[in-house]
Amino acid sequence: MSRFSNGNPRGSKINEARFINEDDQALLMTGSSDGVVKIFRNYDSEKEVELVSAFRALTEMVPSTRNAGLVFDWQQGQGKLLVAGDVKTIKVWNAATEICANASPPLRPVSNPLDTS
Repeated sequence: MSRFSNGNPRGSKINEARFINEDDQALLMTGSSDGVVKIFRNYDSEKEVELVSAFRALTEMVPSTRNAGLVFDWQQGQGKLLVAGDVKTIKVWNAATEICANASPPLRPVSNPLDTS
């Protein structure tokens, strides 16, 4: 249907892509291995594609053999973006304001509550 460059730096790749806001003016949201989220409109026209928003959702990327990069889930009703990947936290972003609404503390190993030894 169409193709365009999302302007990733050399060596990074797109890990997630989702259509959002489908009930109104559909947008394309991408998440890249460098921790950046970008939102595009008019993605179906190579000449008219427009970058609506871009922000670094993950800053403390941890080297990993799995190379998850950045993965996300979109909650349309709340306008929230849940972001995780090669990091030790999960972040909740308000996509409209590009402000991190919440970040989970790094997970610590816990003993197995079912272990009776």
